[in-house]
Amino acid sequence: MISVPGDAGDSLDQHGGSSLGQAEGSDDDRARFEALSGYAILDTSREAAFDDIVRLAADIFEAPIAAVSLLAEGRQWFKAEVGFGSDELPLDVSLCAYVIRQQGIIVVPDLRDDERFRSNPMVAAEPGWRFYAGAVLETPAGVPIGSLCVLDIVPRPQGITDRQRLTLEVLARQVMSQLELRRTLMRREGEVDLAQASEHRLRLVVDSASDYAIITMDADRRVTDWSKGAEAIFRRPIAEMIGKSADEIFTPEDRADRQPEREVATASREGQALDQRWHQRADGTRVFLNGSVHPLPRDEAGRERGFLKIARDETAQRADRAALAETEGRFRNMADNAPVMMWVTDPSGYCLYLNRRWYEFTGQTEAEAEGYGWLEVTHPDDRAHTEQAFFEANAARANFRVEYRLRSADGSYRWAIDAASPRFSEDGEFLGYVGSVIDIDERRRAEQRLLENEEQLRLATEAAEIGLWDYDVTTDTLFWPPRVKAMFGITSDGPVTLEDFSDGVHPEDVAATMSAFSLALDPAARSLYDVEYRTIGRDDGLVRWIAAKGRGLFDANGVCIRVIGAAIDVTARKAIEAEVLTLNETLERRVLEEVAQRAKTEEQLRQAQKMEAVGQLTGGIAHDFNNLLTGIIGSLDMMQRKIAAGRSGEIERHATVALTSANRAAALTHRLLAFSRRQPLDPKPVDANRLVSSTEELLRRTLGEKIRLEMVTTGGLWQALCDPHQLESAILNLAINARDAMPDGGQLTIETCNAHLDNTYGMPSRNVRPGQYVCICVSDTGTGMSSETIEKAFEPFFTTKPIGQGTGLGLSMIYGFTRQSDGYAKIYSELGRGTTVKLYLPRFYGKVEDAEPSEAPAAAVATQHAEIVLVVEDETAVRDLVVEVLGDLGYRTLEAIDGPSGLAILHSNQPIDLLVTDVGLPGINGRQMAEAARLQRPDLKILFMTGYAENAALSGGFLEPGMELLTKPFAVDALAQRLSDILMN
Repeated sequence: MISVPGDAGDSLDQHGGSSLGQAEGSDDDRARFEALSGYAILDTSREAAFDDIVRLAADIFEAPIAAVSLLAEGRQWFKAEVGFGSDELPLDVSLCAYVIRQQGIIVVPDLRDDERFRSNPMVAAEPGWRFYAGAVLETPAGVPIGSLCVLDIVPRPQGITDRQRLTLEVLARQVMSQLELRRTLMRREGEVDLAQASEHRLRLVVDSASDYAIITMDADRRVTDWSKGAEAIFRRPIAEMIGKSADEIFTPEDRADRQPEREVATASREGQALDQRWHQRADGTRVFLNGSVHPLPRDEAGRERGFLKIARDETAQRADRAALAETEGRFRNMADNAPVMMWVTDPSGYCLYLNRRWYEFTGQTEAEAEGYGWLEVTHPDDRAHTEQAFFEANAARANFRVEYRLRSADGSYRWAIDAASPRFSEDGEFLGYVGSVIDIDERRRAEQRLLENEEQLRLATEAAEIGLWDYDVTTDTLFWPPRVKAMFGITSDGPVTLEDFSDGVHPEDVAATMSAFSLALDPAARSLYDVEYRTIGRDDGLVRWIAAKGRGLFDANGVCIRVIGAAIDVTARKAIEAEVLTLNETLERRVLEEVAQRAKTEEQLRQAQKMEAVGQLTGGIAHDFNNLLTGIIGSLDMMQRKIAAGRSGEIERHATVALTSANRAAALTHRLLAFSRRQPLDPKPVDANRLVSSTEELLRRTLGEKIRLEMVTTGGLWQALCDPHQLESAILNLAINARDAMPDGGQLTIETCNAHLDNTYGMPSRNVRPGQYVCICVSDTGTGMSSETIEKAFEPFFTTKPIGQGTGLGLSMIYGFTRQSDGYAKIYSELGRGTTVKLYLPRFYGKVEDAEPSEAPAAAVATQHAEIVLVVEDETAVRDLVVEVLGDLGYRTLEAIDGPSGLAILHSNQPIDLLVTDVGLPGINGRQMAEAARLQRPDLKILFMTGYAENAALSGGFLEPGMELLTKPFAVDALAQRLSDILMN
């Protein structure tokens, strides 16, 4: 028994009816009214199909009242009813109006005991309804439109059985199926045969209900319900069978073969199991049943609840078949020798016979094929519609014809056509079918190939937006599909003529177009019709561009009988071509504008980056130089104070501090020049092996005892072209950095090798020329660097050391030195594993002279010849210092403050033995002045002084014979020694 409690969401009016009728206009109501309108069912005449369902429901429930109830606007209307005596009821007394708000089946055993319904006039008074059971009628879209219900004036405390519940659900679905079928038939008025077959099929089921045994069982196959049909067939009353095993109705041999267990297992697994076999009554007589077993819905825990068995008694039919055996024997002999497959059924559709050709084709045995076994060799995708077509025809006693795929003996499927006609006795009784099956696989394959070709052509033309056209010259008939008509702006479906064609072509294009068409028809020319023209839409007036091609077909006499071709709308293409033409005309101007704008943007970006770098650099320089200047200025101030106090003997210490700070400032300047690649270098061939080995003693003292030093030099090492002093300084700087990275000790390895950098390594982004290099590799086992630190390592003033322990210019100086030498520097490092710095210096390709032993520098001595020296320097302090030093050494001096004044002296007749000049002078620089002076004084010796000489190291020919270079700042002794060396040489 299943009952549904009250739902607080659905209010009841004072009569116990639903408030549905008072809320009309809601979205749910509108959806229901639209659905009913779509079925066009309201206020229609009674129909046997619905009446049969209602009578069957009343019969199964043994109820006096049943109806197919539809909830229309303001009323409950009955499409079919038993016991109501009226076609409709007001909504305020409707019970079914409540059902559509629920889900599933609603059962009320006693309406007077339910507070929702006891005040309903139909319950409280005449006719005095007491019992109600209803199932919602729901459209495929999920819209409830009414119910299938049964009522009784007697209460039923026991509710309904599982079989009745299942039957109510099935019949409700049958009502909706009939509504859908009815709607389909209205839409397809020509399908009268289908509607008749469906109606006959339903009537057959209803009419044969008394011949069916309907039995429900629990999960252990014990009988829980036993229909009247079962009582009649097995001659055992329901009271005797309830609780007993359903296995008792099986024959002993089936029970021994465990057929009952297999039957319910199949039903549980597949949803149903066919039941076509002999069964046994209690008295031992046998009855043949044809039916099926279905599982009942599982319980809430998912456990099996039981099974429903529905089977028809066909014992009499089996007896009738025996009477036909002799006639069928003669027919069988004839059919077995027929070249096609043949079959015979009884009135129920049960296959009694299939000829020998069937078994040869399918490989089935008689036991496998008879009955409904022929369906087993039907292709799974075709089985459902084949089975439906057969049983609908059988129910309607109509001709049967269907095409499906049939499995052959080798397992492959072949297309076959199955056709049959009904057989009738002399008195008009339907006896079944005689049918034949013909293998049509080859024909179907040919049809499929034709369909595929046609489909490919259709898809190709649609995808390409091509319209096909055909002109029949003989009948003067022009065929245009809708696509071609659209190209001419024609919206009507009427026929077109050649005049429509010529009238639709643009006046400027009509002459050339029609001329080309005429040549295609001309037997002498037989030209390909290939033109592009404009059309003016007949109905829309739009101008379109059309590309058309075609060719004439000529008969045996050379007469053109047809012209067939294709056309495509190329308006969009023509527009694009016009845009491209315009684009090409303006492209050069726009490209120049874009390039100019990009160049401007790039220049702005470079300027911003330059200003950022200058800000970072000047900040670092200012910090370090302020510290150095404090030492210099402070020491000089103390010297002045002590001289003024007459304490000259105490100034030496302050002079030493000032000199030390000045030398540190000079070193800082050299590092800045190295970073900016502006330091004056003295590149020459360098034996890197010898230079690295010469630093070993110095490095060991610098590194200390906790760090192991290993030198690995390569034999056959090329000569490098660089400044040896700067290289030595770079190696020392790298060694010191490595030492600081290994506070607990470790190993420092210095290696040399030859290297070849190819195009991949020397990519433009690195600005490295591919070629041969000498590589000096310095590796440590220290703390290593992160990828972020490596990216910033070569930046000026970047350091990871504590404040006061590093300037941040060491690696930037090394990088500047290698880049100024046309080389490259690269860092490889991992945190916790160490760092490797590789210096790549260009290979020297010239002849290497043997190194001469170095001599100790000669001491600066005063001149004995009082040579005349011209000093050109724009910085007064420097000029006065140089002049004073020269005077102390016994030289006679001349002074000039810039290039033009110095050049004026050089162009005079004044004797001059040596020119000492700054490179960076106002007016003309020192190098230009020297070149001009040597035009008149070719043997003039020249000493250049510079603190900033752009590309001084690598500019070819900067220092000619008789020229030397002295880097600022310099010591007085260094100046004196360089003057002596120049004049002596």
